[in-house]
Amino acid sequence: MFAAATDTALVALITGASAVLAAFTGAGWSVVTERAKAKHARRAAEEQRDVERRDARARETWDAYYKTQAAVLGLGLSVGISLDMRASSNARLDGEDLPTQLRLVRAEYLAATVAIERLWPLCPPSSHDNLRMLSDEVSTAFGYARGVSQQQVTATEVEKALQERLRALGDDLSRDGHLRE
Repeated sequence: MFAAATDTALVALITGASAVLAAFTGAGWSVVTERAKAKHARRAAEEQRDVERRDARARETWDAYYKTQAAVLGLGLSVGISLDMRASSNARLDGEDLPTQLRLVRAEYLAATVAIERLWPLCPPSSHDNLRMLSDEVSTAFGYARGVSQQQVTATEVEKALQERLRALGDDLSRDGHLRE
């Protein structure tokens, strides 16, 4: 009778110990699995935030580039008109046309210069040379409009030089991984 009770107690003890051991093992694996899932989720969230930051930076850079492009092309057009007015009085409607045009050129020169300066910190360092050359070309174009330069240039030459500098900068930005939108 004791043997049967002892066998039953032994089986109950082994079954209970096995159940407790299985519970601890299951709980331990659950903790390990949940930690691994949480770590993976944290890494995925960090990577997503990095991608979103890079995309936002690229959008900001391209928006600034497009504003710079508009300002520089507007300056090129205004400089071209002022050069035409200087070259031929027939291009003027009245005596105030050229002074009015020169005031417009000054305003557009300022807008182009400000746009370039706003673009500067957004551009990668590898694009700074092209940005500097664009800034120099803008200053040269402004000098032509003011009549400071003794060199005779046409409106087409000024616009072409500005467009080439803008294209070089845009190509540079594309190469550096800033995606076009």
